Amino acid sequence: MPEQEPPESIQIPTGQRDLPVLAAVEERLVKANSPQEILLWTQVRGEIQRQDDLLKEQEHRRKLERIQIIFKMGLSMVAVVTGAGLAVGGFQYAGLFVLGAGLYGLAPDYVKDFFRGREGRENG
Repeated sequence: MPEQEPPESIQIPTGQRDLPVLAAVEERLVKANSPQEILLWTQVRGEIQRQDDLLKEQEHRRKLERIQIIFKMGLSMVAVVTGAGLAVGGFQYAGLFVLGAGLYGLAPDYVKDFFRGREGRENG
């Protein structure tokens, strides 16, 4: 059984490629003839806006994660350099402590989880 195409009043014209989808939907909403058509286009408009907001939120979250990683790596590198400088400069314990803190920040989370799990197995 072939698929039925929706009536012409419901289809978004393909000739309006330069017009954003939301603007085309709003134009169809204005030209709607029946309450059912108005309801349909209002729901479509709401779904498009929801998806746009979701995409913006995901983009923002990715940017924040990227900034957080760069900041964490930068601070860890500063700690490693400072710890090495302290260790070479005669403050061995302080230098090793700061060096260890810097290396801990550089270690990926799965390495940290591995060592935490190993400690738990030895104690338990």
